[in-house]
Amino acid sequence: MFVHRCVTLFTFLVLSIGCDNGFRPTTPSPLPTQPAPAVPPPVAGIIDGSTYRFSGSLAYPISGYTSESTYVLDDHGRFLLQYPFQSGNYPGSYRQDNGVLSFQFDGDVRWQATGTLTGDLMAVRYNLLMHLTDFENAAYTRSR
Repeated sequence: MFVHRCVTLFTFLVLSIGCDNGFRPTTPSPLPTQPAPAVPPPVAGIIDGSTYRFSGSLAYPISGYTSESTYVLDDHGRFLLQYPFQSGNYPGSYRQDNGVLSFQFDGDVRWQATGTLTGDLMAVRYNLLMHLTDFENAAYTRSR
């Protein structure tokens, strides 16, 4: 029993000395910061802060939440689809080519829509996946 206690004490002393070697841990270095994403160039024809408010259905009766929806576009190729009564905001990016806007939603790369501009009117048509997620084709009028 005495030998067992001596071995335990000796082991404890060896481990204590080994842990006190003068090298102390330092605080971790900060993580490198990620560079800010590049801002796409401005898109011609869209004024900063263009807002399009729902103005009607394109083909069939629509839900109440769609009738309250709004598209807000900036001149850097970004947009926000807003559903105020559902607290829903769907951001994304867009490209414009000859009066046709191609919308790409951030939430799912498969979510896409096309907006066709005619004067102050924008007709938005969603792809099949978005239709199956209750997005409805609709017309939007630019607010002044």
